[in-house]
Amino acid sequence: INWTKTVADDPIFPHRGWRLFAQLSGASNAVLSDLSFVQLYASGKYVHDFGPGRLLLRSELATSVVDGVEDLPVSIRYFTGGDQSVRGYQYGSLGATNDDGEVVGGKHLLTASVEYDFQVLPSWRGAVFYDTGNSFADYTNLALKASAGLGVRWQSPIGPIRADVARALDGSGYRLHVTMGPDL
Repeated sequence: INWTKTVADDPIFPHRGWRLFAQLSGASNAVLSDLSFVQLYASGKYVHDFGPGRLLLRSELATSVVDGVEDLPVSIRYFTGGDQSVRGYQYGSLGATNDDGEVVGGKHLLTASVEYDFQVLPSWRGAVFYDTGNSFADYTNLALKASAGLGVRWQSPIGPIRADVARALDGSGYRLHVTMGPDL
């Protein structure tokens, strides 16, 4: 079951607006499944004028009700890292780990981002940002990872195109992230 609500002054280049998304999913071993579980996922985005630029906030929260992370198929475990979560890390490279240190995904997810962008030329914007988050097997070891970076945004005729350079704050290097589409 999904629910989405978006309010914005402009659907492509908003200066004020927000978006909320929620999803409830699950399965029951009583109804054609090998596993019973429930997952709740929620995300929010907020954009508002702030001084000469815009403040953009983003967050994701998710939880799974299931005995152990190993019970969940990998395809429905939570992973973070990449363009839409914690820039500075490869897509899907963050999450709960097994005893060998391999990322296996988690039962729970938490990400947050704060970004400030500002016009530098007509149709061009600069940006600075900070991201944090991870997925985890239980609430006792969140092990949040963080990254920070700089970006440029082109307000193209077909919508925003973004290029970000982010550095993982644990020193694991720089990553380039290129995305397109509206902020909300």
